[in-house]
Amino acid sequence: MAKAALLIMVAGLGSRYKGSVKQIAPMDEQGHILLDYAVYDAVKAGFDKIIVILRRDIAEDFFATVAKRLEKYAPTELCIQDINDIPDGFAVPEGRTKPWGTGHAVLAARELIKEPFLVIGSDDYFGKTSFANAYKFLTEECSEHNQFMSGYTLKNTLSDNGTVTRGICSVDDNNMLTSVEETYKLTRCSDTCAVGERNSEEITVSIDSNVSMNMWGFHPTMVSKISDLFTDFLEKKGGEMTSEFLLPTIVDKLIHGGDISVKMVETDDVWFGLTHSEDYAVVKDALQKMTENGLYPAKW
Repeated sequence: MAKAALLIMVAGLGSRYKGSVKQIAPMDEQGHILLDYAVYDAVKAGFDKIIVILRRDIAEDFFATVAKRLEKYAPTELCIQDINDIPDGFAVPEGRTKPWGTGHAVLAARELIKEPFLVIGSDDYFGKTSFANAYKFLTEECSEHNQFMSGYTLKNTLSDNGTVTRGICSVDDNNMLTSVEETYKLTRCSDTCAVGERNSEEITVSIDSNVSMNMWGFHPTMVSKISDLFTDFLEKKGGEMTSEFLLPTIVDKLIHGGDISVKMVETDDVWFGLTHSEDYAVVKDALQKMTENGLYPAKW
């Protein structure tokens, strides 16, 4: 059995990103995408299994451009996040096309998860240190009760091209997560703070706040916990057209219910992502500079 798996979510719609499918936007002349950089860093850190969660309408493009390449890094398995993959007794609202969210994405891979696993998005650059921290935790500290989150600094994750959504984190004196509050429409408003929206009200937060970038490390038993909460979610919000079953909210509920504890391991890595189409040039330029500085090989 693998020591630790990397679970990559490629199924998000990315409603704010206009243009081509952002998950397969090339970052160099060789056609590498952000996912390649994440897998490269993860395998270097020790991860020895890859699971990719796709949505059906981008699967063909993904197979043609990326899937075969991943096998050279580590054994790779693919699965589809299907909006109709819900428990008996529930139905998808007529007209709904939006996936059920990151929690549901994890459930799409439930038959493939056998070992501690790290969940990431495919349109993000996380940095090398974060993967090293995650692998160390998953292979040395992870248990049914003890989970992992990579804690980024808000100022290292903002976009100059529009607003973002972040999970603002609170921790205790031992860096154990006490809450994650999803905060929407965040944008920098000064050198020290950002403004955003929570519960339909405008709030101001420090740009030095710790945030979740959906880089979670879980024991395999988390899958059943997520499954139970998904049923609760569908009972309460399954009839809504755009409701989402999100990992930060799931983790927050499990923490407050005493079901798990989550250690937040801080990183100074700068996060890059493709939230808005204008971000593409910024991310591509940053990765080119990293390659020129020797962080990635010129040919790989």
